[in-house]
Amino acid sequence: MKKGKILVVLTLLLAAAVIASIGTGAIDVFTANRSVSAKIVDDTKGFIGLSTNSPYASFNNRGTLEIKFASMHGAEGFNPDATTVFKNLFTVTNQSDETVYVWLEAGSDYSTAEHYAFDYRVQQGYTGVLHRAIYTSAYSDSNPLRRVLISDVGRNFKNGRDGENAYMELAPGQSFDVEVDVATLTNYGGKNTNLDHTLIIRADKTAPVQKYPDPFK
Repeated sequence: MKKGKILVVLTLLLAAAVIASIGTGAIDVFTANRSVSAKIVDDTKGFIGLSTNSPYASFNNRGTLEIKFASMHGAEGFNPDATTVFKNLFTVTNQSDETVYVWLEAGSDYSTAEHYAFDYRVQQGYTGVLHRAIYTSAYSDSNPLRRVLISDVGRNFKNGRDGENAYMELAPGQSFDVEVDVATLTNYGGKNTNLDHTLIIRADKTAPVQKYPDPFK
């Protein structure tokens, strides 16, 4: 009797082992509750921080950055046939824990020759790496042309062109200031020309593929 009982037990154990080996790693249903901490903040506190001390930039009631080239002291726009430079317009900071690649684009409303009056540039004194287009590499860093992010035909990044001509590489904590040069020359419109447009700040963890990469980088 004892031998028979032992044989039955061994048979059952062997069957259980076979069933267990067949079912290893198979999950039909799994549920687990995990906490997620997240909230919407204003532009100054996001992963890509946007901040400003410029009198021509401010934050609306949703906490998003707005740029208005006018003043409380009577200025309503730009002088004709003139060049006006605004430094320290706003600052872009990588407030995430990873390296990101940042560039500027103009929206679809940046559509006429008049809009090419605007040159958006990286201001000197930045941290991070500025990846430039080939046609600006011959200039020194003090030359504004070397630091162009959006400019006239051939150097503006419109409608999602993905930073193909110039972008900033920012490690965590690094930043750059944006300056703008507005040249209201004759071919860029006359008095009362509307220059409103959308400025898009983009960031990605993958570096853009430059159409004309900088040979000195």
